[in-house]
Amino acid sequence: MAQFVTSLVVLVSLAGSATTVAAGASSIAVPAASVGYDISFPQCGGNLPTGIGFGVVGVNDGRPLTVNPCLSTEIQWAASGLGTTPQFYVNTANPGPSNNPAWPTTQTFPQVCTGADSVACSYDFGWNAGSGSLTAVIAAETKLGATSPGTVAISAPWWLDVETGNSWQSLYTGAAPTAAQLVNDQAMIQGELDFLTGRGIHTVGIYSTSYQWGEIAGTTGKTFAAYDAWLPGYASLADAQAACSYPAFTGGRTAMIQYSSNALDGDYVCPLLAAPNAASVTVASSATFTDQLAVAGEQAPVAFVQSTGSPALVVSATGLVSTSGQLARGTYTATGTMSTNGITGAFSFTLSVGELVQVAPTTNTTSVTSSATFTDQLSVT
Repeated sequence: MAQFVTSLVVLVSLAGSATTVAAGASSIAVPAASVGYDISFPQCGGNLPTGIGFGVVGVNDGRPLTVNPCLSTEIQWAASGLGTTPQFYVNTANPGPSNNPAWPTTQTFPQVCTGADSVACSYDFGWNAGSGSLTAVIAAETKLGATSPGTVAISAPWWLDVETGNSWQSLYTGAAPTAAQLVNDQAMIQGELDFLTGRGIHTVGIYSTSYQWGEIAGTTGKTFAAYDAWLPGYASLADAQAACSYPAFTGGRTAMIQYSSNALDGDYVCPLLAAPNAASVTVASSATFTDQLAVAGEQAPVAFVQSTGSPALVVSATGLVSTSGQLARGTYTATGTMSTNGITGAFSFTLSVGELVQVAPTTNTTSVTSSATFTDQLSVT
């Protein structure tokens, strides 16, 4: 898995319960479980860090339908972290049928493929790649003596590594790809995603950059918005934290950031962010008020635990906000934490009852010359 770092590398210590990140004049304490490393076949036999928060292990030997020769030992390393369930990433590619003995030729499921350079065969190739990777992980977990190797494999988060370093139809000529090439490459990616999620893996995301994703898959809009994005290319943990606010190339949630750490690929898990964080209601309607908190782009179920705000506001384990009955005029706030697959975050929800709340606009712009006659209308609920 390549990195794309152009600025100074800052080394980060993972010892102890938290990592302190310098950010200008202030310092930010980061939970140790939020920082880890990803490794694969290039790290075979090398010295690996200890005291990690979590580990992400590459399943393949650089290409789909191959196996990392150190998969078992690297899974063992990842299981030694605070997050004892390893995460996995798989290499992706869509080379087409030419000189490719792994290309499907007589496949009838999940799509009918007779060997053509087509959407159906690209999808099946991705499906088969996912199947091969899951089989490899189950075999490695069996070798390590896992009580239920299949359960361990599907309970872990998985990532598809989508990079221009592998063979893609959209990159064949060096010129602008055709629409058919882009659609074929999208189909390969979708086929592998569908196989993994179809086997019960709740969290499947995609590792890439906006540039590489665009070169390989083109403009995909919200087609892949259900999948978390893992962004590479950052020089330090502080930079990685800031990158959590950047948009995801999938159109979904930016969930993890890769950065340089101790000559390896370090990773930072972005905290969960829930919405909405505020609402308003009349006194009369407050008795039946409900709203649903959600984490945009997150596929796995999110568990909510309320800390403050009850009994006036009640937040259920699934994030449903309700009231204990009719509330008096005023402002009520509920706070707490949320988590899924070891990823955590904090939520805050404020309900204004029977009060005027400005909703729009909150900002506007005008030129210097037009400012003398500027007007705008505020709206309230």
